[in-house]
Amino acid sequence: MKILIIGGTKFIGPHVVQKLVSLGHQVTLFHRGQTQAALSSSVAHILGDRAHLRDFKT
Repeated sequence: MKILIIGGTKFIGPHVVQKLVSLGHQVTLFHRGQTQAALSSSVAHILGDRAHLRDFKT
């Protein structure tokens, strides 16, 4: 399953991401890029501000 997480680099986010990846999910994080976390290289990152989500509409 493809999963998009808004945030995911602080607090419990990395643990949730790690669990989802271990279950075989394709995980993408949407975050500002201000915090880095040790995540699997399979995790995709989209950098941006959630206040401007319309800018990312395809």
